[in-house]
Amino acid sequence: MHVPQIHSVRTVCTVPLIDSIHGQKFNIEPQGGGDENGFARGAWDWSMLWKRVPLGDREKNLRKTITEPYRSPAMAGGLFAIERDFFFELGLYDPGLQIWGGENFEISYKIWQCGGQLLFVPCSRVGHIYRLQGWQGNPPPAHVGSSPTLKNYVRVVEVWWDDYKDYFYASRPETLTLAYGDISELKRFR
Repeated sequence: MHVPQIHSVRTVCTVPLIDSIHGQKFNIEPQGGGDENGFARGAWDWSMLWKRVPLGDREKNLRKTITEPYRSPAMAGGLFAIERDFFFELGLYDPGLQIWGGENFEISYKIWQCGGQLLFVPCSRVGHIYRLQGWQGNPPPAHVGSSPTLKNYVRVVEVWWDDYKDYFYASRPETLTLAYGDISELKRFR
């Protein structure tokens, strides 16, 4: 498989593997899950929970070396490289998304559905300090209101999932009445 690079194929988006840094000990552990080499694709379930799915034989057989990038339907979020003008053509992130949550799926869907490719690069690694167990989070600012992540998910599924959004609502019935703002420009873009 010829692996395109951003400088030669402007619609390629590359993503590093994200290793875990312990929030108290600051030791690094390779990302969990994946195949025998720890490689996995980003994915989601019907409730928009992030998943890591080990590479299957089909994808492994497309690669000539273990360090060769591989395709993924989704990325974790804000850690990626993309050609600047292509990112602007995609409309950047949805400006209606608040704080965090869902932006990783939204940009992934835009890349794939607007002619791009999303590739994980195994030899590119980034350390991330994840929230410590028991962390209850910072409350959203007063102007955001409640459930910003769930509202973000609703915006994303309303724009990108077509009739599949019914599966999301079946798994997250609490979102059926959430106000998610105007998405008409996003639907026109799509």
